[in-house]
Amino acid sequence: MTVAQLAELWTTGELATQYPDHVRLKKPKQTANDKRVFAWMAEVRLPDAQKFGDRVVASLTLDDCDHVMGHLPPSAQASATRRQYAQALRKLLVYAVYPMRLLPALPIPKGWLPKIKSDKAKAWLYPAEDLALMQCTEVPLARRVFYGLLVREGLR
Repeated sequence: MTVAQLAELWTTGELATQYPDHVRLKKPKQTANDKRVFAWMAEVRLPDAQKFGDRVVASLTLDDCDHVMGHLPPSAQASATRRQYAQALRKLLVYAVYPMRLLPALPIPKGWLPKIKSDKAKAWLYPAEDLALMQCTEVPLARRVFYGLLVREGLR
């Protein structure tokens, strides 16, 4: 069985039908997303010029998985998106190990999934800092009132 065939079984729900105790049926929204992810992965060329989707699952290696992740499309460069791609691939390989028994063990080690890096603002003022700001006469009164409102109302 190839990677593309296994992905097709999973995303169509056939795998859940065959193994109802071990594979849960995917939600329609997640199915559409995973179909898109696996369609893209299937077209990635491996170093031996074979497409990833045409690779026999039993012969998959960590290097193959790393190669696919190293060639993600430009739209998938955010850490959370990269993790979603990796999670989909890992879950597919988990099913290849059990219940499908196509692989003797998972080729992906623990810790392989990309970490999510967040650059969102997470600043807040501690009470002592707020007091110091409110007492600072060098900061215009209107700004101090505004900052006080932000802190007290939970706004960012």
